[in-house]
Amino acid sequence: MLSAWNARAASMAASQAVERVATLAHNLQELDSLRGQKQTALLNSPPTESMSAAVRASLKAIGLPDTTLRVLTGSSDEALSGPGLEGYRRLSLTLQLTPITTKQLGQFLGAWRAAEPAWLVTRIELIHSAPETDTNSTYDAHLTLATTFVRPSAERPSTDQVLPIVSPR
Repeated sequence: MLSAWNARAASMAASQAVERVATLAHNLQELDSLRGQKQTALLNSPPTESMSAAVRASLKAIGLPDTTLRVLTGSSDEALSGPGLEGYRRLSLTLQLTPITTKQLGQFLGAWRAAEPAWLVTRIELIHSAPETDTNSTYDAHLTLATTFVRPSAERPSTDQVLPIVSPR
């Protein structure tokens, strides 16, 4: 009787271990696919649209109020260096969305990617909002967005060139 119980417990433990390995394998595959993501220079000049308006439109598309956007700042405009990258520049900005749940953040990122494919999210930092009183698990989300463009006055390299994502430091 005891050995039957031990066999059943061992079988359950083995099944749980197989599930954990499958989940880990899936997560590693997803991480690997994100690591290899490349950015193509989609813009032939610096972006001119209001990024504040673009962020607010993505918030509106998922039903969040304008007040969710708390801070939007440009953080860098830098020249890219390397063979064949003459005239390419990377522009980045940071924004803070609060309060926002992880589900709402995922919806925002989907809406943002659909509306602004030239802008990639290169960094996300989540800080729990008032953890002692927060029952909805809301966060302050700090995002860094970046786009690559070709300076109009430069001789333009091939627009099909794929550039690696480089996170601002």
